Amino acid sequence: MVRANRPWRLFATLSRALAGVFATAAFGLVNNSTWTLSSGMDVGRLIGASVVSLLALTAWIIIDHELWERPHGSLSRSFSRLYNTVTCVTITSSVLSLYVILFFTLFGVSKLILTPSAFGTVIGQDATVHDYAVLAWFVSSMGMVACAFGSGLEDDGTVRNAAYGERQRQRWQKLRDEKKVREELESET
Repeated sequence: MVRANRPWRLFATLSRALAGVFATAAFGLVNNSTWTLSSGMDVGRLIGASVVSLLALTAWIIIDHELWERPHGSLSRSFSRLYNTVTCVTITSSVLSLYVILFFTLFGVSKLILTPSAFGTVIGQDATVHDYAVLAWFVSSMGMVACAFGSGLEDDGTVRNAAYGERQRQRWQKLRDEKKVREELESET
């Protein structure tokens, strides 16, 4: 079901959010305060920042765009759990892929634009590949948080279409039709 949802389509859908990611990342790369912060972070803090940013973006997309299914009418609890699991896996895999792409992009850009002497002067030591990787890791986490806020600017229907496969879209249409019929029956009474 996850493969049928084609998680990679979510990238194209989140164009406004991606603009926020790259704007935040660009600011982080050229800001020497970010350089100092990243150089003082240990692996535990970096992993924590990554996990929090990935969970925040995943949860934000699911909640803000109302992708969470609640059992109702023809939707049983077991199907609701199944759909929610597939939605979480789909969104999480998209977000994780975005994170990895962002990390490697930022790592390359940081090596390109930050001279070792300038970077090293700010962090108080000779800049190594490790320092560039830590900076890219930290800035990627910052960018994902910005993406969470930016994803709220996207249209709910567009995000749903990107997050769900064809079968899920048909089910959503059926639920909307059922709701419309119920509303018409209620208005007649």
